[in-house]
Amino acid sequence: MPKKKKIVKRMEKDKKEIQDTVVFMTAYNIHKFKHHFARFWQRNKRKNLLNQFHIAGISHGNAYVSPDAKCKYTVEYDALKQVSAFHFDENIVGIKENNPRFVEEMMTTLSHHHSANALLDCSQVNISMFFNMESFLVMIGSKTLQVDPVAFMMNESLIVNFELIDFDSGVPLGHKAIYGRSNNYGIQPISRIRYFNETEFSDDNRKIADVVFENVYGFIKRACKGKWEPDNFSYVHNILVMSNEIDKVNDYFPKVLGAQLEEFEITNISATDAFRFYSTEYLGVVTQVKSDDINRILFDCMMLESFKVYLLLRMIIDYEVNHKLDSIIDNQIYVESLFYPAQVPIITLNMIGNLKETVSFKRYKQAIDFKVQALRIKYDRQSTSNGRLMNVLLYVLAMLGSAQTLQVLQAEFGLPFNIAFWVVTGLFVVFGIVWVLREYRK
Repeated sequence: MPKKKKIVKRMEKDKKEIQDTVVFMTAYNIHKFKHHFARFWQRNKRKNLLNQFHIAGISHGNAYVSPDAKCKYTVEYDALKQVSAFHFDENIVGIKENNPRFVEEMMTTLSHHHSANALLDCSQVNISMFFNMESFLVMIGSKTLQVDPVAFMMNESLIVNFELIDFDSGVPLGHKAIYGRSNNYGIQPISRIRYFNETEFSDDNRKIADVVFENVYGFIKRACKGKWEPDNFSYVHNILVMSNEIDKVNDYFPKVLGAQLEEFEITNISATDAFRFYSTEYLGVVTQVKSDDINRILFDCMMLESFKVYLLLRMIIDYEVNHKLDSIIDNQIYVESLFYPAQVPIITLNMIGNLKETVSFKRYKQAIDFKVQALRIKYDRQSTSNGRLMNVLLYVLAMLGSAQTLQVLQAEFGLPFNIAFWVVTGLFVVFGIVWVLREYRK
């Protein structure tokens, strides 16, 4: 298949007018790792490692690194004006002449960091690493789609976001292209895949987000000398749509879900007249955008939706994965602390309040509360069983200890030892039987 000219990532465009933008999102959390001996003999060159796992650039520790260049920067965020000032080193290591692609990719990273600083409580939520991934092609059914992905670490979870473009027409997916579960490309497995440095498609049956997930953690594994790799993980999917063509929002959500929802009503959680923002547990919609700063609105809403799926994922882990009472309680205390962030704008508080009113969140909360109560009853029963065993042991020890007491009585008062021993033993046996019968009846 001849190689077409690569389409510029829509997340990097300077959008002067609102166009349909559909972002598929998946949040991953690894709760079990396989540990190995570190392979210290492996020599991993940065360029080879990034190219191997199809990573265009990484932001970590105030540095942005690509296969060919590296740039250090510092960030100063003004919470009052909600403005981020980025200060760059004068020399970009590895670039001998102007490289607009490097700058564009780095600005995508910085835009995400600014949205995180502006909308989230950075004392609780940390965007530690950001990955600009290479675009690639996939085939789903008869369609050939270009995937433009990014990924970042939000605390301990990996958030994967990607947009899709029809490769034959060059037109990005519109808001009507995702009606029904069969058109949810975030959960549909692909049939073939090809990167732009390859000449042929290869067979594949993974989901698109899983491809990105495995590339990111494959890179991390190699960078850590193979000391560990993911084993078991949980995930949750979501979609963010930005479009001014959605007239009836209450009708749009059921169409995307592909099901009729009785008395479905959804409210705007935006705190400004510049746009309207609606969100449920599986979909976020931005519409009636009046501001010229479309990119900022898109990145901000992406960060809010990412935080939403992160919170949902934490609830899913406690319900499906954690089976230890202390672990569940500790995690629920942590999640509850995220619901009361400090120094965040109203739209973030609105999003959190809206999430807590969703059907899925309420069900997970009820299920977790029931699980906690059930585990407490189970532990109480175990404690009662252990207590009974301890009482039996103490009872036997008391009976054996009575023999020494009888010896003292015989020596001091001349009490017949044999007669006293059998009397005391009989009393212990009788009261023991009574105690066992009472416990059995309970």
